[in-house]
Amino acid sequence: MYDGEVDRLQDTVEEGKIYSFTQIDIKGAPTQYKLVDSDIECVFTKETEIEEQDEDNSIPMFSFKLRTFDKVHAFEGNKRLLIDVMAMVREVGPVYYKQSGDKQIPKRDILLVDKTILEQLRNKEIASCNIGGANMVAVNLTGATRITVQELKGFSTFNSNMCGFYEVVITISKIYYDEHNRLWYTGCGWCRTGLLGAPNTQYWCRKCDKYYFEVHLRYVFKMEIVDHTGSHDVTIFDEVGEKLLGCKANSLSELFKKVSFFPCSK
Repeated sequence: MYDGEVDRLQDTVEEGKIYSFTQIDIKGAPTQYKLVDSDIECVFTKETEIEEQDEDNSIPMFSFKLRTFDKVHAFEGNKRLLIDVMAMVREVGPVYYKQSGDKQIPKRDILLVDKTILEQLRNKEIASCNIGGANMVAVNLTGATRITVQELKGFSTFNSNMCGFYEVVITISKIYYDEHNRLWYTGCGWCRTGLLGAPNTQYWCRKCDKYYFEVHLRYVFKMEIVDHTGSHDVTIFDEVGEKLLGCKANSLSELFKKVSFFPCSK
């Protein structure tokens, strides 16, 4: 803003109010003079017009700080920091699993074009941004691609080796449960492998080569999901089953024994 524009416009704007600006020049901000964290600046001219606007709560009252990949290491140790990443994907690696306690966490490595930092994408929701080594940043996803049931059915025929994470908004039509479709299996508490044995006897895990007197039931069942495009059968495993049914498989098994209840296929 030059002297003439300063005299004309300095009393027009007030901090905290919303304005629209027209007829302004946009230029690169000179690093030796700029007072704000931005690479561009808006210059008022003789034609510039300013109009006050009604308050709009949808306008976010915060600013963004843009950084290139080579500056990400400056945030090392800040476990509460959430970042957005905008880049071009160069390579997508296969899905693999890493053991964390008694859980197997799915991971996929994606190489992004900028300073070629390797981003490790884990699970579904972003929880932290931790530096794991030179040019290594571990982050989690905040969301997923939304697809319909009809599109979901097409993935199994497109490529049987294809693996991905998708988000669908569906209705659970029915959960299959009868003498041929059980809700759970007897699993090893450490490796999740199905145990061999019979009730009231020892159970043996062939993978861990260990015997157990107490068993841990784990959910694995099928259910039908529907939306406006069609229906599809999906398999539900232990963690998701607990969220859907509201209790662990052992607790539900004990409840069935007490009420002598044997549901049909719903």
